[in-house]
Amino acid sequence: MSIDLVHKAIEKIEDAKDVNRSFAGPASDDDIAEYEEQLGIKVDPEYRLFLSKYGAGSFGFLEIQGIVPKEKRIESDPRDSTYNTQRLRSNLESPMGSALYVIGTIGDGCEWVLRSGDEGGGQSPVYSWDMGIDYSSHELYEEYASFGEFFLEKVSEAISFSRE
Repeated sequence: MSIDLVHKAIEKIEDAKDVNRSFAGPASDDDIAEYEEQLGIKVDPEYRLFLSKYGAGSFGFLEIQGIVPKEKRIESDPRDSTYNTQRLRSNLESPMGSALYVIGTIGDGCEWVLRSGDEGGGQSPVYSWDMGIDYSSHELYEEYASFGEFFLEKVSEAISFSRE
């Protein structure tokens, strides 16, 4: 099952003491419920596990947006998925945007996103959402079959890159 991939990624993070990391801290069930309500989504179970363990943050070059505890949050916090998702949605006229939520930035107008409602079998694919520099494009590409697959691969890459 794909949730096992999230657990493997967490193990790798815990074992790789030599890799720089900065996590916001675990999100509570109440924090996650508020996040879901604010964005009008149902959080993917695998991403929920990440949120409950780390909240948001970075590991090596990998940055995953999520929930930043209120006492640690700053205005326009780049780690805050709520802020970034709402900002992007406000620039879009596409109806598909209301189901998407940002989990990371790729760059050049591209974001890593999950789409609420795609959780068939308990998981949502991870998409790259190419909006273009001026938000005029709405191209959505499935990149990973699940958050677990994405998370494990990106954690493994961050470890390899940090040790080169």
